[in-house]
Amino acid sequence: EHTVRIYRDERRAIGEIPTLKMICQPYPELRRKAQRLKRLVGELQTDNFTLKLEDGSSKVGGGALPLLELPTSLFCLIPVRLSERTMEEWFRSYKPPIITRVDREMVIFDVRTIQDDELKTVAKAIRELGELKK
Repeated sequence: EHTVRIYRDERRAIGEIPTLKMICQPYPELRRKAQRLKRLVGELQTDNFTLKLEDGSSKVGGGALPLLELPTSLFCLIPVRLSERTMEEWFRSYKPPIITRVDREMVIFDVRTIQDDELKTVAKAIRELGELKK
């Protein structure tokens, strides 16, 4: 009942319901978020991977929107010394777990799915993986 009441006010629903908030983020905001993540990660001197930002799409999936894709900004780790599977598993076992996707031989963070208050945690995890000696 509480959630239904929130939905009655569109602005409030977008601000308080995480899925709606993610779906409604405009591309320019996502691009700024990706750049903010890059600044938080900082300059990495690592042989484990390289970084790049690129445009992509978010798949909304399931429910009423199974085929909907939205433009987004992607933060990508390109494997050098570590494989993409090794990196993906490392992020999944991080505390708290960080879910990425592997595509085109890269580990990808879709910033649409990262809340603002999670950016520092994700940046810290990326820096730690950069420092990892296998």
